[in-house]
Order: sequence, then structure tokens, then C-alpha cells
Amino acid sequence: METWLLFAIAAYTTLAVSVSIDKYVLNEHYYPLIITFVNMLFDAIILFFIGTFVFAMSLPSLAELPVLLLLAFFYTVMLVLYYEGMGKGDVTRVYPYGRALSIFALFFLSLFFFGEQASAWQYVGIFLLLIGVFLIISKRFELPKLDKAFILISGATVFGIVYSLLAKHFLVEISPVMIAFTTYLFGTVMLFIYLLARKSVWYDAERTLELPGASHVALSAIFGSVGFLLFMLALELGEGSKVYPLAALQTLLVVLAGWLFLKEKPTTWRVAGVVAILLGIILVAW
Repeated sequence: METWLLFAIAAYTTLAVSVSIDKYVLNEHYYPLIITFVNMLFDAIILFFIGTFVFAMSLPSLAELPVLLLLAFFYTVMLVLYYEGMGKGDVTRVYPYGRALSIFALFFLSLFFFGEQASAWQYVGIFLLLIGVFLIISKRFELPKLDKAFILISGATVFGIVYSLLAKHFLVEISPVMIAFTTYLFGTVMLFIYLLARKSVWYDAERTLELPGASHVALSAIFGSVGFLLFMLALELGEGSKVYPLAALQTLLVVLAGWLFLKEKPTTWRVAGVVAILLGIILVAW
């Protein structure tokens, strides 16, 4: 098994653990961006120690700083749009389209911008991944309503795609650990500024951090920061057209965790989606 594939599988598995913990913690009783802010702060601290003591990370150069700020901006806007969209409508109808669009767009844009090549089997694999994501996430095939949730989450998807492509491009010049660390560091500052602009921020923060599940954020941050770094390492070594579509593995693992630990019930459609994603991953990584 190639090194990039090992990093990618480890990355998406670790990120799935983080997302599953967040799924347990987050609920409709408090403002999710407060937890996201605390999570990003922990991520930045963890990546600082990993970068300093494992990778001998130094300070970014003046030439790198604008790039790193730009990456953090796209990542932060993606998070804000996504979580704001969650509270604006029926996200279960929109999210499958956003997830599928991200996989589809990043695959073909990687071929276009980075001059990568794909085999016929990889195209089949992409098709299976898209079908699998739909089957797993959506309850039924329905077109999303053109409401605020659709607009915000579609915007989050676009910003996520741009971030991913820029990160791949600049990994030639900037180390993976530097991009991962500064994305969370600068993103934490940007998100803090956004939260301060909200009148209810102090009430939301107090109510959120007093909840019993909030203590799980530190554990989520450990898995999230390590997973994000592994993702950057996979992206540095592998082709974007192969690394990005494997994000479907993360979706699959989150669903499996829901079945095993959160007492969510599997359905025939979701089991079929699991099979489709597994076959798709094999074909894309071939």
C-alpha cells in the first residue's frame, strides 16, 4: 500500500472519530460555532506542539504569511457558512448535494489544475462514491429547496473546494504542518472576531460551555488536529484526484459509528450506500 493511501485512510478515519464526537456533543440547544471555536483553539495548540517537537516547525516567512492567512480565511468562512446554514432549514436535504458536489468538483478540478490522469476504473469509482454518499446521508432522493440553508451550505461547499485546491497547490512551497497549524491558529482569531460581532455571543458561550458534553471537545480536538495533519501529508504525497474523493470514507465511518455507538438504525438504503462507497474507494485508490 502506498504511503499517501496509508496517510489518507488514517486521516479520514481519525477525522471520522472527531466528527462522531462532535455529533454527540452538538445539538440544537446551543450555538455550534462556540464549540467550533473552542475546538479550533485546542487544534491550534496541539498542532503547535506537534509541529515544534516532531517536525521542528519554525515561524512562517513574510512571503508565506499572506498565503496562510488566505487559506485560513477560506477555511473559516466555510465553517461559518456551514454552521449558519444548519440553523436555517432542512439541512438533511441539502448536505448530500454539497458533499457530492465537493467530491465531484475536487476530482475533476484536480485533473484540470494539477495535470493528473485518471483511469476508467477511477471514473467508475467516483460514480459509486457519489451514489454511496447520497444513499447514506439522504433519506430519499429529493431536490433541495432553494432556501437560506441551500444558499449557505452551497457557499460553504464552494469555499471548502477553493481551500482544498489552494492547499494542494501551496504544499509544494509550504510544509503540511505549517498549513495545518496556521489554518487553525488564524482561523481561531477570525472566528473569534466573527463571534464578537454577534450580540448573543456571551449568552451562547456561557450556555454552551456549561453543558455536560462540552468537555468532550478536547478529545475531539486531539483526533481532529491529528487527522487534519495526516490529510495534509496525504495531499502532499498523493494526487488530489485520489486523496479528495476518499473523503467518502469519513462519511461512511461516521455513519457506522452512529449505528454502533449512537443507537442509530441502519436502513437498506444506507447499507447499500456503505457497499457502494467501499467499492468506490477501492476503484479510486487503484
